[in-house]
Amino acid sequence: MIEEKKKNKLVGPFIIVLLLLLGSIGFILYDKGIILKQKEEPKTEKKEVKKEEKKEEKETLDFVTDLSKVSNKRGENTYVLDGSDGFDNFYQLDKDQKTVKCQISWDRMNEAINGQKSNTVGYKVEDIEITFEQKVNEMYFGGTGQSISGDLVLFLMEDGTVEYIPTYYAAKAKEIKSYGKIPELENIIKFYSAGVRAGQFGYHTVLAQDNTGKLYDLEPLIKEFNSTE
Repeated sequence: MIEEKKKNKLVGPFIIVLLLLLGSIGFILYDKGIILKQKEEPKTEKKEVKKEEKKEEKETLDFVTDLSKVSNKRGENTYVLDGSDGFDNFYQLDKDQKTVKCQISWDRMNEAINGQKSNTVGYKVEDIEITFEQKVNEMYFGGTGQSISGDLVLFLMEDGTVEYIPTYYAAKAKEIKSYGKIPELENIIKFYSAGVRAGQFGYHTVLAQDNTGKLYDLEPLIKEFNSTE
């Protein structure tokens, strides 16, 4: 009888210890992720943020071709994107994004300007560097007007302004440099080449787009170097 009482006394503490041990093991398994936990909310929030970002990106792209938003168009001019941007030039943006390098052969440039080809052999090439105070986000090659006199190199700056080189006039003056900022342009994000129908005649231009979708015709903004006046 005494031995049975001792056994009964030991059973109670043993069960309590066993339960505590099982509870501890269960907590460890749960904490380590071995026992499945309910999905955390932050993951769902991250997915929702990504969806919102994609939606904003799509909205930005939607207003690209809305040519009714050319804010400075003259009269009843109409615009058509022509995809003709880009021409043979040697301007290169350096890794620091503040230096533009180019190689110019003045002899060949003079031939192109005067429309004459000489018998010159072995053209001399000059290396030129243009330094900007802030970073250049993008270089763009395009033209305004009806001839090569309207050819441009455009520099989209880090602050959304636009600097430029009128290549034909810069070559004639032998001054390959930035000719400063184009007035009225702020928060610009992109350029497009376009054909313009102006009454009975037409010409080429470059459209600059700001971050609200508004478009600007560069041809009337660079009056001293265009060929349509």
